[in-house]
Amino acid sequence: MDSPISWNPQLCIGEEEIDQQHRKLFDFADRLYTFCTNTGAPVNKKEIELFLNEATSYAKYHFSYEEQIMKEIRYPQLITHVKRHHEFIAEVSKNLIAFSRDKHLSLEPFYEYITKWLIDHITKEDACIAQFLHPQGSEYSEQK
Repeated sequence: MDSPISWNPQLCIGEEEIDQQHRKLFDFADRLYTFCTNTGAPVNKKEIELFLNEATSYAKYHFSYEEQIMKEIRYPQLITHVKRHHEFIAEVSKNLIAFSRDKHLSLEPFYEYITKWLIDHITKEDACIAQFLHPQGSEYSEQK
């Protein structure tokens, strides 16, 4: 399994609250990595389920916040972006159900999916929001 993902300031989109929420999503991913690499130690399935539910709830909160910002700024790709959020939550929910049914199910593929999606989504989809919020030549775009 790959090493844990780390927050990188280059992932900032220039909207402070969204950037803070992205950091927290990375924190959840790091915790999931810890569960995945807890070799030899007994795994408390209930604790993992509670964590996964908490992380999913936070992702929903973040998506809702991000979608509200996109509505306020009349972001032209809002519908496509919201669809990506729904697809992610559907996949996560499917994995939560599978994990709750199979106590021997490995979390590693789930971790790999989440980290790849998170990085891709921020660097591609959310980066477009950053470009819309901070057009070329604005103070923020000059800082990056």
